[in-house]
Amino acid sequence: MKIIFRKKTEYFINPLLSCCACAAGDRDRSILIAEHAHKVTNWTYIVNQAERYGISPLLYKHVEEGKISIPKHAYRSLHTLFIKHRRANAIRMRSLSEILQHFDQIGIEVLVLKGAALANTVYPQAGLRPMRDIDLLVRPHDALQAQTALAELGFKAPLGLSSYLPSNHHHLTNATQMTDGLLVSVEIHHHLFPEHQHYPSVTFDDLRKSVYSFSVNEVPAYTLGHEDMLWHIYRHTLGFPAFFEPFRLIAVADLVSIIEKYITEIDWKHLQQYYPQVWNILPLLHCLTPWSNALLQEIKLPVQAAPNKAGEYFHGWPCAKVAAQRQQGKNNWDIVRDAFFPSEWWVCLHYGAGGITQRLWYRYIYHPWQIVQWLVRYGKEYFKKQ
Repeated sequence: MKIIFRKKTEYFINPLLSCCACAAGDRDRSILIAEHAHKVTNWTYIVNQAERYGISPLLYKHVEEGKISIPKHAYRSLHTLFIKHRRANAIRMRSLSEILQHFDQIGIEVLVLKGAALANTVYPQAGLRPMRDIDLLVRPHDALQAQTALAELGFKAPLGLSSYLPSNHHHLTNATQMTDGLLVSVEIHHHLFPEHQHYPSVTFDDLRKSVYSFSVNEVPAYTLGHEDMLWHIYRHTLGFPAFFEPFRLIAVADLVSIIEKYITEIDWKHLQQYYPQVWNILPLLHCLTPWSNALLQEIKLPVQAAPNKAGEYFHGWPCAKVAAQRQQGKNNWDIVRDAFFPSEWWVCLHYGAGGITQRLWYRYIYHPWQIVQWLVRYGKEYFKKQ
């Protein structure tokens, strides 16, 4: 008889890493992190996961500030990663300041998005927020001029779209430049999000009235207002329709860090009215990285019992290919269940569900219907190729 051993695959976010998903630190958080750290048996795995999730510099920060004892090899690895990201972001910020100055000279207004903005506004040090690209939003009619301006600065900046991008994509092909041994990548966005049936298109002029100002190497810069930034991060990284993106804990760190830093500046009524999904997921984030007492008291956030399988992210099809799941030892029922009925926690987080009615709707009707639609789409593409 042939014995088949199932490969052990972790789908739950490690509590040590989730607890470190916040730029701010306090005594209570340090105590909790120390408790989780003392339970770790495989630090190589933890360091690798922290880098995969985009929070290795934050893990290093909390270990340092809390004076938490960890194995020397893990400390050296985290310190090396911290130095690497700090150097990389210093190069990116230098490039960004040059871009902003050039755009200002030729009359292109621009908003800095995501990591490049957060590294300079929310995180105590820019190196604590790893990033892959510098994302910039301009008016649709300025997009090609902005791409041309990047070419003038020495970037390889194609004016056409790559073959893998649809003609109506929300950003142009990445412009790249090798600077001090680092490939700096810049995305020129003309819309904030891809087109989607549930949400209207968002452009520069829709956002310019509530911008937040900061500086990059003493060069003036602007980004989204707090409420718009929270919505952008949530929808771009955690909210639908992103089935294919692997779960990255840095998105949670971004959301939590913004809210903890700007508790009294955020217009909570505006957030609840216009971006209810963001408001609905706040108790879900508490399951990963606990909110401070200051926030819980300020907004009277109801901290309810954790939903089923809190911290288990989506790992079914189409996020994971069927063949890969079979290699992990999953049977047909496992594959169907993971695709159609993922954890309650993830469904509520992904769709921003609030209240029992919405939660049931998204978990048992809407999400399965989304999977059916993806199956139909893949079926049509498959038969076209035949």
